[in-house]
Order: sequence, then C-alpha cells, then structure tokens
Amino acid sequence: MACGGHGFMKASALSEIYCHAVPACTYEGENTVVLLQTARYLVKSYAVAAEGGYLADTVKYFAHSTRETFRFLRGKLSDAFAHRARRLIAYACQQMKRLIDGGERYEIAWNKTSVDLVKAATAHCEYYVVHNFEHTVQRRELMMAERQVLSTLCELYSLYTLLLNAGDFLEDGFVNGEDIVRIKSRVLELLAEVRPNAVALVDAFDYHDGALNSVIGCFDGNVYERLYDSAKLSTLNNTEVHPSYVHLREIIQGHTGKSQQSKL
Repeated sequence: MACGGHGFMKASALSEIYCHAVPACTYEGENTVVLLQTARYLVKSYAVAAEGGYLADTVKYFAHSTRETFRFLRGKLSDAFAHRARRLIAYACQQMKRLIDGGERYEIAWNKTSVDLVKAATAHCEYYVVHNFEHTVQRRELMMAERQVLSTLCELYSLYTLLLNAGDFLEDGFVNGEDIVRIKSRVLELLAEVRPNAVALVDAFDYHDGALNSVIGCFDGNVYERLYDSAKLSTLNNTEVHPSYVHLREIIQGHTGKSQQSKL
C-alpha cells in the first residue's frame, strides 16, 4: 500500500515476495507453540535464578532487579524491557504455583497459564532483540557515522515497541502517563532523524535484483522506465488498439446489427 497502485501490480513482485516471506514465520511450528517452548525454558531458568544457580547469558537479567522507574533510567532502554520480561515471567510462574498448590496437575496448570506464558515469552524475545541491538551498535569496528544512524534506529525501535506494549510497563507503575506522552514525542523526533537515511538503510540489506524480481525495487532506481517496459510485454499492448474495441464501438454507437429504439 505504501507503493500506491504500483505495489498492486504483478510486476512489483510484492505479492510473490509476501507469499514467500509469510510462511517462513511458521516453518518451525505455529508461533504460539514456539513461544510456549521458549516459556518452558524461561520457567526452568527462573527457578534456577530463585535458587541462585548458574544462568545462561540470555536470561542473566533474571538475577538483577531494576528498582528505578523509567523516568530515572539512564542510557540503556534494554533495562526497561528486562524489567518487563522479568515481571511477566515471575507472574506466570506465580500463577502456575497457585494452581498447583490448589491441587491441579502440572500439565493442567501449564495449560491454564498458557496465555500468561506466551506473553512472558514474547516479552523475553523483545528484550533480547533490544539488548543485542544496543550491544551491536557499540561495536568498535563501526564508523562514527554508522554508529550514529544505527543508534537512532535502535532507540526508535525500542521506544516504538515500548509504546505498542505500554500496558505492560504501566501496569506496575514502571512507566506513567507523562512518560508515555514524552515517548510519543521522542518517537516523532526519531522518525524525522531516520527519514534521510531510510532508503540507504533498506539498501543495506543488499538484496539482488534477481532475488527481488521487481520493477519497482531495482538497484538502478529506474522505476518508471521498467514499469513502461513491463507494460509493453503485456499481450493487451500487442496492438495500438485492442481488437475487442471494434465490437465495443458498435455497442457504444448502437450499431449491433439490430434496429433498437431508445425507450427513454
């Protein structure tokens, strides 16, 4: 839709790209199933953290507590996502324990808590993305200009994701209404900062023209020349005037071989 009418043309290849990309989300299983598998690992890791045991790098944030609210956080937005993920995982574990203590079997308690578990697993995945994004943009091999652009993109992604899940952050007072207003304003500022580099950031994926097979996504940028060439390949354009127009003209002019009088 962002491409206007051109995006709906077969020559844009967007429909074909979409049909190839979307199934990739479920090749390894339906998303809820995969999230529940992640949640199973998180529940075990949370129990290990409670006992002071060894934690893998991906879940080491279980052992730390973010006492500051968002208003006083400095630097890393990943701390806010860690707080949210840790709280949601703790809540899901508490719900399971309550059901088990009430006499439910573990499997039944798990199923009854599955909604909370999926939410906790999603929060963990979003924390992991933000955490690694922040870590990557600080790599020494990045040039200053690259780091600046990617840092802006990282902040935009993080704050935008926070806004999409604002309820989770508001629920325990970690974020308040004034924070949300400030975050919305900041997102608009970041959009303006990212906009000049938007095309370059997309080109950085370096998809080959042969892979995209799209007249509107070619490296040379000659969109309208390629659209015109594509239109000329259509059988509808083999002749200056399509043969069917002869019959349509007769109908339009009222000369269909029968004498017809207007009833009006």
